[in-house]
Amino acid sequence: YVNQNSQFDIYAVELEYYKHDTYEIIIPRIFGAEVKKDVRGGGSGKGRKEFEPWWSPILTMKFDDPEQKAPYWESPNQVVLKTPHPSILIKAAKNLIYLSRPRGDNGKDLDSFIASEWGEVKKELPDIRVGKENENYFYLHNDGDGTDDQKREWLIKNLNTYVNILRPRLKKWHKGINTGD
Repeated sequence: YVNQNSQFDIYAVELEYYKHDTYEIIIPRIFGAEVKKDVRGGGSGKGRKEFEPWWSPILTMKFDDPEQKAPYWESPNQVVLKTPHPSILIKAAKNLIYLSRPRGDNGKDLDSFIASEWGEVKKELPDIRVGKENENYFYLHNDGDGTDDQKREWLIKNLNTYVNILRPRLKKWHKGINTGD
């Protein structure tokens, strides 16, 4: 959090130490370097505070599914919702909602989920598209121009729909992976 939202960086280093006879082996592991900066340097970029009024209704929205936690900011112009599967996230920008996987994840779980659920999801989300659009899957794009209020309404409505349709499937599917069902 500090690295993502401040002008400075904090890193932690874990050292694994092994000794065998006269040999000493130290394996360092760095934490914090994988976080992408959101703070803009200089005076040219918009800061996160400028985007807060726009995103506030999305960040505080309520879902039909009481287990769904509110979205959180990943960057000034994108929010993220956690799903029951730790490797699959719902992300949204002002005109796009999609499933994603964390950086470094090989995507096998997400690809497998999409392959198993595409037919049923397509029936319930007729405008959804499958495949990659800049590494995005199950994406829904708002092609219309509109006011900021109309864009926020579109996001709130469709994020709720995404959660209603995908969250139970992800929960059941993830449970099946872990139990072997």
